[in-house]
Amino acid sequence: MLLSRKISTPEILAVLFYPAGLFLRIDVVTSAIPESRDFVSFLSNEPTKSERSGALAAIRSLFRQLHRNGVLHPDLNARNILLSRNPKGPWRAWLLDVDAVRIETPDDPRTDKANRNRLLRSLLKRSRMGDLGIGENHVRILWRELFPVG
Repeated sequence: MLLSRKISTPEILAVLFYPAGLFLRIDVVTSAIPESRDFVSFLSNEPTKSERSGALAAIRSLFRQLHRNGVLHPDLNARNILLSRNPKGPWRAWLLDVDAVRIETPDDPRTDKANRNRLLRSLLKRSRMGDLGIGENHVRILWRELFPVG
């Protein structure tokens, strides 16, 4: 569904269901994305200005695609954005954990706002936990860099 909308997400290779008490547990197996790391890991490794600029451009592009296609990801956290780069190519942002994704009205600003708010909450939480290597004030600076107004 997402691949047909040109939204980068690893190919699903298998879905496994098995009992876990009174419930079923689901594991999803996807193709590996070489030389990739999630957004949290990327930030915590103190990227260069050039790396940061390219990765943030890729994330903006991913969010534009989600908005254009009306994709609402209820768990769009910083670990569910994977970043990869070909040695001489541009950065690419991949969407992970897509089992609960819903398709809403395309270009609806409420969907875009919900996705952005979810990511911001995740970045602030990770900052408080010490996972990002930056404080909450720096998250706000990062946010303005990621989604400049205007």
